[in-house]
Amino acid sequence: MKEIHLIGDYYCVTDSMGVNLAKKRVTQSGKGKGEVNYDVIGYYPNFEMVLKRMAEELQKDRLPEAKNIEEAVRIVRESNEEAKRLIDRAVGYGGRRC
Repeated sequence: MKEIHLIGDYYCVTDSMGVNLAKKRVTQSGKGKGEVNYDVIGYYPNFEMVLKRMAEELQKDRLPEAKNIEEAVRIVRESNEEAKRLIDRAVGYGGRRC
């Protein structure tokens, strides 16, 4: 299993079955305190789909901060832009579209 850091606590975890979107979690108390785990959010056939799903997760994380519709729209746009930049880098567009 290999973890590829995406943004914040989000990782792409690859294994023999495919690619997964996961969120890193560090156990805060108890016997396993300090232990790092990756909670799988979903299983996907390709890396681009992982990044698109990550944008949705970023929005879910950030939207509670919005105080009005303008802030909500800004959060959605910023989350989508972050994912778009990662997709462009991953597939080699370097910020250019065909």
